Amino acid sequence: MDIEKSLDEELLESINDERGKYSSDFLSEIRLELLLRGYKEVNGVWKKLDRDAAVAELGVIVKGLIDRLDAIEKRGGAATRVVDPKFLNRAFAIWGHFVVANLILGLFFGLVALIFE
Repeated sequence: MDIEKSLDEELLESINDERGKYSSDFLSEIRLELLLRGYKEVNGVWKKLDRDAAVAELGVIVKGLIDRLDAIEKRGGAATRVVDPKFLNRAFAIWGHFVVANLILGLFFGLVALIFE
């Protein structure tokens, strides 16, 4: 436990002191890890929460993620019929994607063959 606590403290110090040196992807991974370990960012500084507050904070985060997923499902996701409930719509959507992919690849290989003849 002491080792984990000291590692957490070292991580917090490096994140709080050198925030501008990290990529946004790395910071988002670190942010998620800190949230799972029971930390919260307050005015740009990460602080340890007690267990009940950490569980409540994670509950809010999970509820927000569920709401985002519901919004995506209501919006319909991507504008394609690949996930349509009707079989024929799905079949023709997949066939259409296949045809377009073959056209693109055919054009590419045709141009390459024309250039290197």
